Amino acid sequence: MRLLNTKTLKLEEFYPPVRQKYGILSHRWGNPSDEVLFEHFENKIHTQKKAWSKIEQYCKIANKANFAYVWVDTCCIDKRSSTELQEAINSMFKWYKESAMCHVFMEDVNGLAKLEKSVWFRRGWTLQELLAPQFETFYDQSWKILGTRQSLAKRIENATGIEMRYLNGDNTFEGASVAMKMHWASSRATTRPEDRAYSLLGIFGVSLSIIYGEGEKAFERLQEEIIKSSDDQSLFAWDAKVGGGYRRMLAPSPDVFGRKDMINRSTFVMEMLRRIPSAPDNQDTQKSNLGVRMYLPVSLLSDVRVKKVGKCPTTHQYVLEVDGRKYTTTITLDPSEVTATTCKGGCKKDSPPLFIGLLNCSTPSEGTVFIIIRKIMGRSKRYEKVYIPGYCFTKMAVQEYGFNVLFIQ
Repeated sequence: MRLLNTKTLKLEEFYPPVRQKYGILSHRWGNPSDEVLFEHFENKIHTQKKAWSKIEQYCKIANKANFAYVWVDTCCIDKRSSTELQEAINSMFKWYKESAMCHVFMEDVNGLAKLEKSVWFRRGWTLQELLAPQFETFYDQSWKILGTRQSLAKRIENATGIEMRYLNGDNTFEGASVAMKMHWASSRATTRPEDRAYSLLGIFGVSLSIIYGEGEKAFERLQEEIIKSSDDQSLFAWDAKVGGGYRRMLAPSPDVFGRKDMINRSTFVMEMLRRIPSAPDNQDTQKSNLGVRMYLPVSLLSDVRVKKVGKCPTTHQYVLEVDGRKYTTTITLDPSEVTATTCKGGCKKDSPPLFIGLLNCSTPSEGTVFIIIRKIMGRSKRYEKVYIPGYCFTKMAVQEYGFNVLFIQ
């Protein structure tokens, strides 16, 4: 690990475990040709680069705060070495987490007035830079202190959708569900498509081989690693409508987790959950050529009563039958979800046999996560996740499947 000496402004190498106290910079890259890279230090032309003033000023701020060393992603990694780049990307979350202080430089912010509009809140890599450090201080374009993550927590929540309880600095975010973490990443962009996955490695506690050029395949590989290390099934609670008809088991990108209500629907009573057996210890989730093999408790959607009818019902009351007992829940749908306009008489005439699939979620406060599935006829243990706009059924609606699931009893 290379660190920049804040007094000499020279790079020095440290070997793990690194016991040297250091600060770490979080910032947005400008034009790559302007940034100070490792090779510029090698060739002694670093002071000629436009971004040198940013690094020089940061070292002054850090040195004044008693940091003899700092880490800056632009110049502390030799990106010409694929081996070093691989190690850096898989270790970066740890480096931010183990820093004594993360200094966030918001070059597009002048004072607190427009803090929430900073592009820093919409970049992929800055999500881990926000969550990983224990201590974090924010600076504006003039290097004036804006506040700490704790003092700005409410405004950061407004800008990112990350609740204040996950911003207190003791890594409480690690208890959030997989779907919630994906939700945080859904509004963020990266220059290279692979980085949408690579920037999430530390947040999910997994590692990947780094293969630039693989495109969206990187996000699929990320999900495969999450499946291996977590039993949180909320990974599968993504919105097929956003996915544009994507029909595979794993999500195409973090964008399909953008709807928070896909995560925290808490419409089912805990009594129902207690009556459905938990998965046996040997029933791990596995990806297969047919989709995903998983233990997924299901209940037949035995009856539907419509409480409100317009062009198509927007409020459904479901009566679910489990172990001979009936439980009632009401789901109100956003009118924008109701796209079928030919439904009459309660939309039951063309309804296929549907089931509710209950997904576990690592944080109880996020509520019960559910999906609607349809049994594949003739294959008793195979189900398909069904995406039907507004859950209002027409003859064509049953063709809008999301992905295949194997149900294991």
